[in-house]
Amino acid sequence: MNALVSDFCVNAVPALIGDAGSFTLSCVGEAMAQDPDLGDYPVPASVQLGRFRSFDEVIACAERRGRQNGLCVDAIQSFKPNLLTITDRHQRLCLAGQLSKDGLIWCDPVTSDAEARGVVLKASGIRSRAMAAQDRDETNEARSLRFRAAAIEARLIDPAWRLASPARTARAA
Repeated sequence: MNALVSDFCVNAVPALIGDAGSFTLSCVGEAMAQDPDLGDYPVPASVQLGRFRSFDEVIACAERRGRQNGLCVDAIQSFKPNLLTITDRHQRLCLAGQLSKDGLIWCDPVTSDAEARGVVLKASGIRSRAMAAQDRDETNEARSLRFRAAAIEARLIDPAWRLASPARTARAA
């Protein structure tokens, strides 16, 4: 367990666990939709991987699933995974990590509203570039940019969890 997650578990979870109770691990990415008039186009997709009673359990599962070949999401044809997300029973985003060839990279949560606004602006600019790339039929570049924007937005954990979290290590996204 890396320093970001262990600090998060020690400092954030005890304050919220009484309110949370259970956690859901999901894989977020894209699938391709097919339409006779529009052709193929990407759509956001999410696959629920499991529900857990404790934050430690969901973190351990996420780290196992985040390893190379640790993810089996064949349920959706053409699904391209990007993030693993952890939500509490109120569907609040607790923590997210981006899948990479080197394993799961936890996204560093924002610590202030000002930082959150900066994240939204940065992700919005990247999504704009992704739309332009998609318009030029540069589908791989467009997906890469959309995934990058999503990883940046994954730093926007719910304020209830953000307020309980400690200062973070270097940015992942």
